[in-house]
Amino acid sequence: MITHKTRCILILAALLLILPSDSTAQENLLANPGFESLGSGFFTDWNPGRAALVGKVLFSDEKEALQGNYCLRLVGTPGTWTTCPARPIAVKPESDYWITWSFKARQPGSSRTYLFLQTNLAQRVFPHTDQTGDFGWTHNIVKYRTAPGETSLSLVPTMQTAHEPPGTSWWDNVGVWQELPPDLEVEYRRQHPWDDIHDSTARQHQATDSLLLWGDCGEARIYPTTAAPPDDRRQETLRLTAPGRGHDIHQLVVTPKRKMEPVSLRFSEPTGPGAMLVESLRYRIVRCVPVREVRDKTFPLGPTPDPLVEPRGPEPVREGENTVFWIEWGPPAGSTPGTYSARVEVLSGGRAVAAVPLQLCRWGFDLPEVSHFRSMVLVPAYTIRQFYPAASEEDAFRMAWGPLGEHRLSGFNIALWPTVSLKEGKLQIDWTRFDHLVNAAKEYRAAAITLGPMFGGGAGQGWKPHPLAGLAPLADPQFDAVYVEMNRRMAQRLRQAGMLDRAYVYPYDEPEPDYMDKIARLCDLIHQGDPELKCLMTVAPQIAEPLWGKVDAWIVPSSSLNRQVIQERRAAGDEIWIYNMTAAIEETPLEHRLYMWRALGVDAAGALLWNS
Repeated sequence: MITHKTRCILILAALLLILPSDSTAQENLLANPGFESLGSGFFTDWNPGRAALVGKVLFSDEKEALQGNYCLRLVGTPGTWTTCPARPIAVKPESDYWITWSFKARQPGSSRTYLFLQTNLAQRVFPHTDQTGDFGWTHNIVKYRTAPGETSLSLVPTMQTAHEPPGTSWWDNVGVWQELPPDLEVEYRRQHPWDDIHDSTARQHQATDSLLLWGDCGEARIYPTTAAPPDDRRQETLRLTAPGRGHDIHQLVVTPKRKMEPVSLRFSEPTGPGAMLVESLRYRIVRCVPVREVRDKTFPLGPTPDPLVEPRGPEPVREGENTVFWIEWGPPAGSTPGTYSARVEVLSGGRAVAAVPLQLCRWGFDLPEVSHFRSMVLVPAYTIRQFYPAASEEDAFRMAWGPLGEHRLSGFNIALWPTVSLKEGKLQIDWTRFDHLVNAAKEYRAAAITLGPMFGGGAGQGWKPHPLAGLAPLADPQFDAVYVEMNRRMAQRLRQAGMLDRAYVYPYDEPEPDYMDKIARLCDLIHQGDPELKCLMTVAPQIAEPLWGKVDAWIVPSSSLNRQVIQERRAAGDEIWIYNMTAAIEETPLEHRLYMWRALGVDAAGALLWNS
């Protein structure tokens, strides 16, 4: 007799046989992902056409396997890269794939172990998974979306070795998936719990016959077509909280239900435990830029909210389309702590059509006038002048210095140095521009200013320094004396201006191991000019041991943070900075907000942004 339970089991079994399965999507697309199949002395489907490297820098290893009998072992090659590419696999353009791998390494701090993708179009990297120094078995799960026209990819385990001694890395359980299998899905969700959080922070404030008034926090990216929150997500009063010299923000969104006259905002004067001027409240308009090209293929093209524009008058609005206002409250230093009340009114055609109460909580302390956390933001005056051709260099600088200074950032990563020349073999210095910009740094309370000349570097340029007063650095016999004297007098000038402690000499950008001795020599000459001058270098200290004891401030790439080496250099008296600050429009607003917290996580003295 067939029981009800048995009948259900049989029906379920039949359904499993006839229903389509997505198991194909959960299969590993990579051949020989666990390095278990060997042929002709090495792993099949790995390192095709490069047999000469087997037994020299590429090995099959039976002792260190994470699972199974074998794993891949790579040995670094000083001065270059060791790679072991997988046989390319076919992929679909503009499709999502999951890349997984396990690796470990025993390597010096100057060695880097990482995986990249070689596609038919380009190399794709995951810098947040790069590892330097020793580390145990680490499993990585990353999502990758293929670009238009991308039809093949190969996973490439890699070691980059700056110099002797080389390190060793081991690799196992490599994979490419269209969908993660259940065990990897669970692991990924455990590592990224925030991906499962879908509770929106947007709230309705007021609904009238003519408009819907709603808002969200500053971390939200609100497009013209972003859907408003439902009726059950309401917040009658906006609450903003800040200390003296601080600020808090909220995005207020006007979505017209019908045709309306242009819209503006008006604040009432706050009332509370003390005087609080209405000028402590302000707003700007969030405009959009047309994004046409992106690196992150998941980022949407088209109108993208980004620039904050000072209102020049009422803002035109369209029926059914969001107009976003960026509200900011900044209580002044010395104002009375406590809770204040105010209102923000929405005006259309000169009359109020909606209003939201504001609760302003002023904390009982002031932020310092000059931030303890230092910053260096490069402001490209030449780029600004392309849009404002009538502006002088200083005018262009001030367009950026003002907004940066309001938000406690220093736009003085300008590699400033005086105009120098040689006349009958003697150093001649014109201080006009130098003094002017140093005074501007004082005016804007810059926490840091970079000094030049920057002789070169960056983007793998190598040692190709620009001349100083016609002299080739470290090559012409006169150079050393001229450079020492210029730095001596520059330090003297800064000391008189009270800015020496905020100044950092930036002689070369992102130096490479093969000419670290030359960078060390430049640092020596700078300190001969004045021992109190600080040398800055944009390089991770673990790959720049020749500069230990010579560089005073390390600007460490966020992807190369070796905490052990950082602690050693800090204990030696060096400053630790990080870069680059988050600036790309493709980064989420939350990434921008979290950057400073990550800097605090390594107790960084400051942060540098190469180009704003």
